[in-house]
Amino acid sequence: MYKDWLENIASNKDLKWLDLRVLLMLLANIQGATAEISQAAIARKLGMESPHVSSSIKKLVENGIIKKKYTAGKLVGYRFLIEE
Repeated sequence: MYKDWLENIASNKDLKWLDLRVLLMLLANIQGATAEISQAAIARKLGMESPHVSSSIKKLVENGIIKKKYTAGKLVGYRFLIEE
């Protein structure tokens, strides 16, 4: 399950190094099944500009790697789209 997911990410030529750094930060902040960390916190921890983090999140969503999780209309985290 994880092997296929990780191999697909590794072979995805659309993803750049910054996108993978953001993904690793999301994985490092998993609480249950959700990565609960703000884009501002990711930017701060990685020393990146917020627009770059936003762009990477968008690319990860578009490539079916993560999905934004909302509660009561508020973004509360990110879920990983790992097929079982």
